[in-house]
Amino acid sequence: MTLQASGAISLSQIQTEFTGSNPISLSEYYKSGAYVGNFSANANIPTSGQISASQFYSTARIYTINATLATNYDQLNLWDWIVATYGTYSVPYAVTFNNNARIYSTNASAPAFTTGTGWPSGSTITIVNNSEIIGRGGNGGAGGTNASPTGSNGGAGGTGISLSYPVTIYNNSVIYAGGGGAGGGGLSRSTATYTGANLIYSGGGGGAAQGNGTNGVGGASNIPYYLGIFERNGADGSSVTTGVGGIGGKVYFTNPGNKNYEGDPDSEWLGGNGGNSAGYGQAGNSGNAGTVSIYMPWSYQNYSGGSGGAAGYAVQTNGNSLTWATYGTVTGTVA
Repeated sequence: MTLQASGAISLSQIQTEFTGSNPISLSEYYKSGAYVGNFSANANIPTSGQISASQFYSTARIYTINATLATNYDQLNLWDWIVATYGTYSVPYAVTFNNNARIYSTNASAPAFTTGTGWPSGSTITIVNNSEIIGRGGNGGAGGTNASPTGSNGGAGGTGISLSYPVTIYNNSVIYAGGGGAGGGGLSRSTATYTGANLIYSGGGGGAAQGNGTNGVGGASNIPYYLGIFERNGADGSSVTTGVGGIGGKVYFTNPGNKNYEGDPDSEWLGGNGGNSAGYGQAGNSGNAGTVSIYMPWSYQNYSGGSGGAAGYAVQTNGNSLTWATYGTVTGTVA
């Protein structure tokens, strides 16, 4: 609370507001000392010399801040932002943070918004979200290649808000967990050689999740030019509303001297398609295994696709108290 603006102020009222020890002495309450913060509400309190009770009109122990974010921000640490904008004091802060911009993350391992650490004991934090707080989407897994035939797993989605201090949230808009990236498609290849070469058919890359994830890279197919008709490498995943898995590599084998063509091949080899990723707050889908249709007596092996990545958290409390004053739209786990 704040001391009154006029009338008699007793030493006990000053002590109640600023805390302190007995016996009470005004010399305990110089500005920038142990109990009185050096901020605008306390401008009339001296740092040394003569001091009187009348200089404590409208003063307060708690530093009250009504802050507004008006521009988009990548990985906001609230404590660091408050200190950089308003300064640091040893007294408790009463912060109301009005988010009127998009808060996001370009790193799935880092939350879009964190309260940060360093808050003086007794501080209170109120978050008023009028825009978007969005965890980063997981990356799509790479398609299988000869060196790594199984499709890679999709990356986990990122966190929207991570708490390291108790908060109250008025969510008037949206808080999203990053979705998981999809697994890459598996490779298909022969296990016997033909004229000294293995035939390799790559998997497609997994799709990236909502929240600016990176699409998985398609694997590179390999077939000697004299053994077949090479149609495509594994395609990269692509981003639409959610990431779309890349199509697996494809080769039509044609026996040397045989005039077969695409519509009538001797064999058809396909790398698995990459999985489609999910939306905000959902796990990514797995990639598909490679496949082959054999018309020639060759041994072969198909490899599985990668697993989809886990979804991130909308809000990760880390054991701190969370009070919802307004819930709004929250997509993803709150835990």
